Amino acid sequence: MPPAAPTTSCWPRAVPLRRRWLPSTDRETAVDAIAEAARATDIDRLLAAKLAPRQYRDDLIVLAAFLGEIARIPRLVSEPQLGEIRLQWWHDEIERFGDGDGGLAALTGHPLADALGGVVARRRLSKHLLLEAVDARVFELYADPLQDEDALARYLAGTEGAGFRLTAAILGVVDLERATPVQAVLVAAGEALGLTRALLALPFHLSRGHTPFPRSWPEVQNLDLGSTAGDARRMRHLVHRVISEARSRLDVVRQARAIDTSPTYARGFVHAILPCALVEPYLQALENGDFDPARQIADIAPLQRVWRLWWSRWVGAV
Repeated sequence: MPPAAPTTSCWPRAVPLRRRWLPSTDRETAVDAIAEAARATDIDRLLAAKLAPRQYRDDLIVLAAFLGEIARIPRLVSEPQLGEIRLQWWHDEIERFGDGDGGLAALTGHPLADALGGVVARRRLSKHLLLEAVDARVFELYADPLQDEDALARYLAGTEGAGFRLTAAILGVVDLERATPVQAVLVAAGEALGLTRALLALPFHLSRGHTPFPRSWPEVQNLDLGSTAGDARRMRHLVHRVISEARSRLDVVRQARAIDTSPTYARGFVHAILPCALVEPYLQALENGDFDPARQIADIAPLQRVWRLWWSRWVGAV
């Protein structure tokens, strides 16, 4: 555990992030605009990206902005069909990318989409993972529940899990084409953060008429979604179940050093899963006795967030 923290979409014109060919002013405009988008939609991944080695930093910021953008679409739209249109736009743009063959699709005029296409080409990323991340968000548009544990695993793999696998691919710390112990850790990391973020977003999901957890769980079966305000006890049971599930996945992530105990490997791999350093602080905030998870969104102090990420990066463990 780290020591206590010290107490002290308006886009500019499209500019792809290809450093050698851009005038400095255009390059800075593109980088700054995409970083600001990531700050507004996924501050945790943005801060983690800024702590990565310099040669990967810009590409990870682009990834953070993309993941944040598709995650916020279901929360912005008033009708599911509007969300599907926006997600389909991203789906179509990703299909146009070069799929890691070294070629770039024609520029779209959308800075983030163009920058993401550049990352796919440079880092030889699989379009499949990007499409998986987009398609997983369709569930959040509708009231249809997740049926069972398998459906939950697919949802988590497509949201936070895809994010971690893409991050690891950019950093070059895993071969996504082969099943390895590292792959299992990435799955657990996606489930730990995904379950935590699902709890943080519980008020949104309830507003859509569902929970992001399987209805095969007794805690979900016994929950009256039409009267969560008067069902505080059952809601607390569900929250405790999810917190326990998230911590069990986090334990798997924390055992990752058994794969390779070298400091170089630990620090390299921890960059891929760095947002997991915030899982425990978020869970502790959710456990606050005065907190109502059905109506409130838990958060942690900005300084605690930065300190925790920095400490995990320094020691090479989450």
